Amino acid sequence: MRISKKAWRTLATAVAVPGSALGALAGFAAVPAMAGTAQPQMGHPATETFYAYGAAISEADIPVYASGAFSDQGYLEVSDISGTIVLRHGDINFTPTERRSYSHTYPQSCNVTEALTFSYHITGGTGSYRNADGRGHGSIDIWAVVRRDDDGTCDPSDPIPNTIRILLDASGTFTQNT
Repeated sequence: MRISKKAWRTLATAVAVPGSALGALAGFAAVPAMAGTAQPQMGHPATETFYAYGAAISEADIPVYASGAFSDQGYLEVSDISGTIVLRHGDINFTPTERRSYSHTYPQSCNVTEALTFSYHITGGTGSYRNADGRGHGSIDIWAVVRRDDDGTCDPSDPIPNTIRILLDASGTFTQNT
């Protein structure tokens, strides 16, 4: 399965909650399910953390777990300019701001690492999160082994399936306005 640079760029650009990244994400080593309790504090800022670890589900969706002001689980959908965290009790929309990325390919082993730090602004949502607001910071770390081109160089756009690992960690303030 050939994975495109565009799919990684989409993830890296949009998640920056989302440069030249590794490829689309494939396969997922699931984290144990958590009980969902969507009871954000009304009108009072609280800390909320979104995190994920494992392999990716698809080109642009990674599993996400939320804890802090509320506990819920779902997945992160990304696009070129914004994102949505789809949870059991509603969706949270966000816009990434200030992004920095770093990528390195190790030529002998064809291991590739990508680190992305970002800020984000929550811009509302649906269901239990329809009036959500907040700001925060986070990081995404991606590791993979990629195939070699015909000339023997590593191809960052062609990861080997089941070698991609991702770590998402983002936290900030969360307010549910009335």
